[in-house]
Amino acid sequence: RHPLFHLARKDRYPTPLRPRAKLHPFASSMCKRTFPLQNGLTRHLRYMHNVTCPVPERKRPRADEPIPPEGSAFPYDNCDMVARSKTGLKSHIRARHPENPTKYAPKVQLIPQPASLML
Repeated sequence: RHPLFHLARKDRYPTPLRPRAKLHPFASSMCKRTFPLQNGLTRHLRYMHNVTCPVPERKRPRADEPIPPEGSAFPYDNCDMVARSKTGLKSHIRARHPENPTKYAPKVQLIPQPASLML
């Protein structure tokens, strides 16, 4: 290695004086927090300031659709909610009925014991 190798390397690849700051173009109108992505700001407003959009883009169009046929509908007994999927039903229960989170939890499976171990 050349004795001045480390100097030549610095000339070819200059190191920045300080790390490049990430851009945070999405700012909260209620506090000083900023976010690099829109969904971060939306989540912050929802959970920290209890602000929700009156017409959510994703949910509004589907609200006018008819309820799916009986075989593909997932009704919830504690309210009049009918989900389009089991995942949607689980999400609804977690969000709207936190007092009953285990309704669709996986069932505990018992391992059968051989007859020789049972008395």
